[in-house]
Amino acid sequence: MSSPHVAIGTSALAVSVSAAGNLVPQWRAGNVKWRFAAAFSVAGVLGALAGSVAAQAVDG
Repeated sequence: MSSPHVAIGTSALAVSVSAAGNLVPQWRAGNVKWRFAAAFSVAGVLGALAGSVAAQAVDG
């Protein structure tokens, strides 16, 4: 790959598609606990934001 950003974005897309594809059958089977899913989602978004801010502060 010519850029690590492309590799990171591609793998993030692959993980997202896989997660979304597996969510539907688990949801239909009643295995999804939405309260916990929301808590993990919020924590993940906040962690990603904090990580991106920290990464900008460090030289590549």
